[in-house]
Amino acid sequence: MKKIFLYIGIASSIIALPLLVLLTIGNSIILAFPSFMISLLLAAWGFYNYINYDDKGKK
Repeated sequence: MKKIFLYIGIASSIIALPLLVLLTIGNSIILAFPSFMISLLLAAWGFYNYINYDDKGKK
């Protein structure tokens, strides 16, 4: 379960910058910034849960 959060964080951080560049080149600034921020938040959430995940209490 812990590796899923790591994969979410890595994938979101890889997708974030090209998504911003492609949407900016396509002149849709209205979509570019929110999608970039959502992808960065998803990456931060994934890395945070990966670091703080505790599976000792799970049965």
